[in-house]
Amino acid sequence: MNIFISYSSKDYDIVKEIAEKLKCVGHSVWIDRQQLLWGQDIVYSIKQGINDADVVLSVITENYNNSSYASAELGAVLLGKSNRKLLPVVIGETNIPFIISDIGYIKYDKFNSDVANDIVYRLENLDFSNKIYE
Repeated sequence: MNIFISYSSKDYDIVKEIAEKLKCVGHSVWIDRQQLLWGQDIVYSIKQGINDADVVLSVITENYNNSSYASAELGAVLLGKSNRKLLPVVIGETNIPFIISDIGYIKYDKFNSDVANDIVYRLENLDFSNKIYE
């Protein structure tokens, strides 16, 4: 599965651990720090990463909610292809952005390795053929 992770750059350590665990079970993961090259058009590359994704994992933290880049990514996800799945993950004491408040999410009080493992487990066990994901 192709997974695009939307996050605040301030939360890179969290996302890096999640991405590594997802790659270990065979997923292709797109995160900006590992995909963007020097001199590359950032906006085009991020849009391409989103467009190529089967799933967008939004790692929502206080940093995410304060990031204009994260908001722009979220907008691009919502305006993109309709068969892409958006899976919000809320970490810490923050609110889910209003624009996606009608989408089911999982919430963790704080991040640790068990949280990363749980995210991978949940993703591995989702049945996207179920009509609830349409």
